[in-house]
Amino acid sequence: MSNPALTLPVFVSLSSALTGVSAAQLKPQIDPIGIADQYFATLTGNVSATTLADLGAAFQAIADPVQAATKVLADPVLGPVARSIMKLWLMGAWYNPANPAQAVNVVSAQAYKESLVWKVMQSHPMGYSMFTFGYWAKPPPPLNQFIQPAATTPAPAN
Repeated sequence: MSNPALTLPVFVSLSSALTGVSAAQLKPQIDPIGIADQYFATLTGNVSATTLADLGAAFQAIADPVQAATKVLADPVLGPVARSIMKLWLMGAWYNPANPAQAVNVVSAQAYKESLVWKVMQSHPMGYSMFTFGYWAKPPPPLNQFIQPAATTPAPAN
């Protein structure tokens, strides 16, 4: 474990492991919208620095990101924060880990529009569509055109 702090790159890696969406899709190299930055700022503005440091340390303590995310989700303190991170990406809104059924606020109009729920549903938010007129007359494109799955760690060879 080299750096236990929760930095933006660690946050993106954790988010990828939690959502199953590739880090490259969550934080592309060319990112004019900056959703990952908005979500990271939301997280750091709503969770204590100690909990964030614990989250970063716990995630980085295990080399395999999926196993690390599983450990974080099972933790009684970090698990609710991790689930709030998942909701943040999926819904574009912050859910307080202490009251997970109630959204505190939508992060931004861009966050609402870019939230992963629309991509998972192969749909779009009300009032906005990136599809061309008449798209509803055809079956939706395959899910892999909306979501880039995170790379999974191959099973060790026997």
